[in-house]
Amino acid sequence: MATWSEKPDSDRSLKRGIKDGMGQAVLTGVVDNYMNAYAVLVGLTAAQIAIVAAFPGWIGSFVQIAGAWLARRGVSRKALIIAGCIIQIAMLPAVLALPWLFPDSAYPILIVCAAIYHAGNHLMQPSWISLIGDHLPEHLRGRYFGRRTGLAGVIGFTVMAAGGGVLHWFEHQDLARAGFATIFAVGGLGRLYSLWQLSGIADPGLTPDSERLTSEPGGIRRLWQSSFFRYSLSIGLMFAAVSFAGPFFHVYMLRELHFTYLELMGNMLAGAVTQAALMPFWGRVRDMSGNRVVIVISGALIPLVPVVWVFTTNYWALFFAQMIVGIAWSGYTLAATTFLYDTVPPARRALATAVHSVLAMSFWSAGAFFAAWLTTRMPTEITLFGETYVWGSQLVAMFALSAVLRGIVAAVTLPMLSETRP
Repeated sequence: MATWSEKPDSDRSLKRGIKDGMGQAVLTGVVDNYMNAYAVLVGLTAAQIAIVAAFPGWIGSFVQIAGAWLARRGVSRKALIIAGCIIQIAMLPAVLALPWLFPDSAYPILIVCAAIYHAGNHLMQPSWISLIGDHLPEHLRGRYFGRRTGLAGVIGFTVMAAGGGVLHWFEHQDLARAGFATIFAVGGLGRLYSLWQLSGIADPGLTPDSERLTSEPGGIRRLWQSSFFRYSLSIGLMFAAVSFAGPFFHVYMLRELHFTYLELMGNMLAGAVTQAALMPFWGRVRDMSGNRVVIVISGALIPLVPVVWVFTTNYWALFFAQMIVGIAWSGYTLAATTFLYDTVPPARRALATAVHSVLAMSFWSAGAFFAAWLTTRMPTEITLFGETYVWGSQLVAMFALSAVLRGIVAAVTLPMLSETRP
């Protein structure tokens, strides 16, 4: 295994950070990736699923501010990370059981359970980024996160594929709920493994007041004019544009295209495999050429993703569309992570991470809330230059709108970004 630091404690901690990512990938692969499918099974409408996909993450993002504040007040960063893991594990039985025990209240119950689940993840994020940043040498950031995310991707798409097979088998036995209980239990075990690895990471601690995001006169004004804010704004606006389509893909595949869980898994797998395969490549590009190159190239690809869905329902064409997803989001996700390390000093990273998350999730949620309202009002045909195009689904109209919005965001914001690597 590669050596990430000359300091033994830091090297061990960084290796544990990679293994933590593998455990987290199990959770994400079978819980986060199938949560919308679970909401379809529970009986939620497309608009309700959009709210479930957006509102809990938005509420959870404010927990990051609380987590950063607690770290600044002297609470151990590792303790906050461990607490976040425990919250996520504890919420999985509630997500499974409560909507079926109280079916008339399944919608609000799922929102509350998902909000607490995401709050656990958000509680730990600022401390995790700050803690790993203390151990990680600057010149290895791209390679480290490329390796971590690449290995996590391999684990993620493996369990995603297995999860799809499990759901497919249980569906044919008329036991779909048991299928979700099985894969969510596996996700909980993955998070337990992640918790074990995180508990062994060394925490040198922070001085109580070292997490002020801006402490010098004029700091707030300079923050808003900084590379940090420009990157956060660009990422947030892209999230808003993506949210006009993102929550609806599973609904469209399961309800309108009548995909089986196995076909749904295959479609998701195309993106996951591509993303995992290309993550190390983007990491090397980032270390050699910087963040801007990565985020501009990958960000320019993101508007292409929904276009394929507008013009075809062919399974293999949509499979190809998901490969574009993997290419684009592998680079974009990496650059969106590493820019925080390049633009914010170590003592301010936890709070900066929280501010960035609140901004990004606020844009995502605002877009999803508007999309939930708009989805039942979109036309199913459009006339351009005397030709009438009929697509028969309001969700396809949302995909088209999302593609246009993504293109506008990419054209306006990507040229504004400057290189962040020192």
